This record gives sequence, structure tokens and C-alpha cells, in this order.
Amino acid sequence: MSGGRCPPRAPIAGEKTVDLVTDVKVYPRLSASTERTRMTTDRDTLLQHDQSFFDALVSGDRDLLEALLSDDFVLVGVEDGAVADKGVVLDLMASGALRFPRITSFPDEAIVRVLGEVAIIVGRTGMSFTGPDGTAFSAGSRYTHVYAAASDGAWRLVSAQGTTIKD
Repeated sequence: MSGGRCPPRAPIAGEKTVDLVTDVKVYPRLSASTERTRMTTDRDTLLQHDQSFFDALVSGDRDLLEALLSDDFVLVGVEDGAVADKGVVLDLMASGALRFPRITSFPDEAIVRVLGEVAIIVGRTGMSFTGPDGTAFSAGSRYTHVYAAASDGAWRLVSAQGTTIKD
């Protein structure tokens, strides 16, 4: 094997072959200490982004939400499983129809996984909010947040999903 390609094999009768691999780059593996440092930095950075997201929801900071969320952001609501995109979330927050008087997070319990350009956080919150219909809701929840690295190197929240923790 040379140049990152597998040796060709003889096609099976009637089989069409397509060469899908055109260029393979091999990057050196990071040392264990460098990898641990990177993972700690990523964890800290991602948990700070998570806290900034919660802070923006509580304060109703549309500009901060705009900066933190990817353009294709999707939220699955903790109360009823409703799906809302970035525009809907921003509009509801700006109008005051959706309010979060309190969100308490527990970052020490969070599971943070970084998979290349994608990161997943599974965490826990306690929250209270008022929905567009005026209904107040309080719950403990488990959440999954998916982040993607943007072209500028910043992490953007792509998806947020909450599940109520039953007493």
C-alpha cells in the first residue's frame, strides 16, 4: 500500500467499481498531555458557551443569542417537545413572549464530548419559564446541546434538546 490507497482487487462479475478515495492526509497524533490539555480547554470553553446561552435566555439578550446560535439552530422544548428554529426563538425572546426568570446549571455534572468539529454536552438544569401562551413552567431537566466549530473557530450551538426529569 502506498500513498494512502488500498491495492486494487479484481472486480466481481457484473460489478461496477468506483474509486472514491482520491486523497488521504495523515496527521500526527497529539501527545497524551497535549490531548488532555486540548480536551480540558475545549471542555472549559464549551461549558462557558453553555453558561452564556443560559445567561442570555435569562436576561433576554437577543444579541448574545444571535452570536451563540448557528444560523440553522433548532430547539426542542423541555415542556412539550415543540421544535423551534433560531428565528422563532429570537423573536419570542425579543417580544417577551418567552421568558426564563431562572436557569440553574450544574457544570460539574456535565458530560462533554468533543468529536473533531462537533461537541456534545449532556447536562442538567433547574429552570422556570413562561411560554408564549402565558403558562408558567418549572422543571429539572437533562439536556443535550450540540455545538459545531464555525469557520471563525468559535463554537456555535446547533441544537438544544431538553427532557424533564420526573420526581
